[in-house]
Amino acid sequence: MHRQSLAVLMAACVLATGCTPIGTRPPTDVSAPPRAVVTSTLDPQAREAADDPSPAPVHQPRDATAVPRRADSLRPTDETTGEGPIAPFGASLSYDFGTGAHGWTADVAEYPISVGPSISFEAGLRQLPDMAPRGSTGTAFLLSSNNTADDLFTFMKREIRGRAGLLPLQDYRVRYRMRFLSDAPSGCFGIGGAPGESVYLKAGGSAREPKPVRVRADIELNLPKGNQAQPGGVLSVAGDVANGIPCEEVSFERPLPLGLVEREVSHIVRTDRRGHLWLLVGTDSGFEGATTLYFQTIEVTLTPLAK
Repeated sequence: MHRQSLAVLMAACVLATGCTPIGTRPPTDVSAPPRAVVTSTLDPQAREAADDPSPAPVHQPRDATAVPRRADSLRPTDETTGEGPIAPFGASLSYDFGTGAHGWTADVAEYPISVGPSISFEAGLRQLPDMAPRGSTGTAFLLSSNNTADDLFTFMKREIRGRAGLLPLQDYRVRYRMRFLSDAPSGCFGIGGAPGESVYLKAGGSAREPKPVRVRADIELNLPKGNQAQPGGVLSVAGDVANGIPCEEVSFERPLPLGLVEREVSHIVRTDRRGHLWLLVGTDSGFEGATTLYFQTIEVTLTPLAK
């Protein structure tokens, strides 16, 4: 009797309201999208995500530039520019001229306009000649001239822009390490001075672009550089260009052999308001004759100084 009454009540419920009787399974709505199944009952956020109909966020890859790294492990990140930042606000720059000029350009100054054609200035990326030491192949950055002006300055330059991450109006210690081939033997005598020991290699920099300017009948550098062995406002002396090959072992009747030279020097340079500066490397010659250098690499480290 009890079971019959319960069955009657369930039938009446279904006919009157459409309710689902207890103990039976509701029909499945095939039009409804399937819900995500939460397998963990420990994370309340996961349970809420299962009930949220909005699309799940797309995972974005981590920005590699934001990952902190040791300063001494950083290498140039742009092979075209050779620029690579070193935290905080310094830079380590390495230029291999066997792979290109990397933005370096060259010019010449400190000579009377009247002798301009005779200085035979030549510069830029060149193939190394047969006189290069064994194992030296490929290209290098050439600086070549004939000093008919008593005092001649040949130079190469490159602008360091905002990509390097330098601070504006900040003093930096700029340390150069230069590797080049020189045709100037050691211990020789020459007009005006020795071909090796009287040609001085200088390096430094400036917030202003170094360039030749006309001053009356002369072409001069627009920045103070010092005269020959003397340092100037934008340059320090790294040494001379003598290649270590004894003078008595060479013959000036044929092309001079090239010898490997390495020089290092530091100079203080202040950036401009944008955090830019110009690197500057050059030769200040007192030797009244020809000088040919092939720069293979230039490495530069810029370290900010405390104010």
